[in-house]
Amino acid sequence: MPLRPLNQEHVNILLPTLNTGGAERIVLDTVAALPSETSARVLVLEDARTALEIPRSLHDRVQFELLGGRDWQEKLRIVTARVRASSNASIFVHMADPGVLSALHAAGIRTIPVVHNMYPHWSISATALNDPGVLFVVSVSQAIAREQCARGCRKRIVVIRHEIDRRDAEPLKADTRNVIRGRLKVSDDAVLVGMIGQFKAQKNYPRAVRILYRLLQHAPAKLVIVGGWDTNNATGRESYERTRCTAAALGIESEVITVGNVTDVTSYLSAFDVFLNTSSSEGLSISMLEARRTGCRIVASDVGGAREIKYAALHLVPPNSREDRFVKAILHCLSLKPPLPQASNNDGLIPFLWSAIGNYGWRPDAGMSRANVYLTSAYALHQVSKMLPASENGTDAHIGVYGDPPLDLQESLERRGVSIRRLPEGGGLVQQSASALQFIAAFNPSVVSIVGINVAVRMVLAKVLAPEIALVDADGPATLSKKLTEHKEVQHRICLDGSEYYARLHASWEGCNGETRTEGAQ
Repeated sequence: MPLRPLNQEHVNILLPTLNTGGAERIVLDTVAALPSETSARVLVLEDARTALEIPRSLHDRVQFELLGGRDWQEKLRIVTARVRASSNASIFVHMADPGVLSALHAAGIRTIPVVHNMYPHWSISATALNDPGVLFVVSVSQAIAREQCARGCRKRIVVIRHEIDRRDAEPLKADTRNVIRGRLKVSDDAVLVGMIGQFKAQKNYPRAVRILYRLLQHAPAKLVIVGGWDTNNATGRESYERTRCTAAALGIESEVITVGNVTDVTSYLSAFDVFLNTSSSEGLSISMLEARRTGCRIVASDVGGAREIKYAALHLVPPNSREDRFVKAILHCLSLKPPLPQASNNDGLIPFLWSAIGNYGWRPDAGMSRANVYLTSAYALHQVSKMLPASENGTDAHIGVYGDPPLDLQESLERRGVSIRRLPEGGGLVQQSASALQFIAAFNPSVVSIVGINVAVRMVLAKVLAPEIALVDADGPATLSKKLTEHKEVQHRICLDGSEYYARLHASWEGCNGETRTEGAQ
């Protein structure tokens, strides 16, 4: 039986608040760019004094439900009811609290916790995620996933790294940089070092002030910090006060500008000469992704997921370095030609991955059928016909073909009782992957065989499908290795490299081109 009706993908999402943080930003960006046929419900447990705005561009299949002001039992009742009434019996739980997960599991709700921070800033231990009610875990960077494994998480961990996708963003006016610098009273000859993020201990803003102090010995400069603090978190206020006290102790109070919370940071990024990140711990910096998109130079501590951000103008500094090392990096990047803004991919791949993982990344309790599913291109259909066992009677053999199959071959297979469905050749990676996942889910197979289809689609299937589904790739090692080498960008974007693809494959059999492929170890 299929996991859900075809073309009815749905995701449930639980957030603690809509505070102006990275986790909340990831959720808002994701639901704003979901495929139009995907529905979503975002449930928010608490109100926030400084909340992000819900995007106006959301299509009508995305619903937000703010539960602040209700008691806990009523919130739990609502969340449970919404999940049970949806076409997806699971829920993504961002920044999961142990009490929240336990209550959901006790109510029979299957959860997918999403981890945004590096240890020791987790709200729940890695071992606690081994609870039977957890389907699998999502980490927003490979660095987090490595720490989760090292500290005892035995669940499947899926890495989904965020991308900034701003198809609807208004272009900046030509004078935005001058307007912002004028508002901040920063002269044209001053180096404006900018930072973005809530005041938290791990952001290490006092260190940024000390870096500014050293930088002022080389050039006129200002430090601007865009971000406030969570009024429910005493450490945020403490971090702010320590930052101001450090500036006062060094005699540079007027050179340190704190802006407070800002909804759209893009205009400030255009005014920065250098974006600085001094975090002692960082899962994945959304503000660094924004800086990359706007073409801003970046100097950052080499912590957490910083190294996973591919950008020529990113200069990483070992986190235990002295302040002078950061100053040297700042002066060096200022001596280089200004970088160009990095264009967004704008293909919706990462939002699609969230939906695909939530819908097709786990097995229903009903178990698997005996069906064998084949995915192939029209030109490789003849290879699939040779792979079918002679006893195949059609009740458990189903072929999805990208393009129009040759008529004679199609009719021959249909006479053998094999079902054939045409899948779209066009539409790009997202549409091709979506149609393959829907086709697979319709038959709930234990094995999916892949013959001659787009390598990027193969990698998405390996990323998304539950491990219980065996994947068999008809290409031999030499051919497959060459094809994977040509898709390095996709591998980076979906956080699945060639070795991980091999590890996902199952079975050992003679490839159609005579090469013997050995079984991958999962």
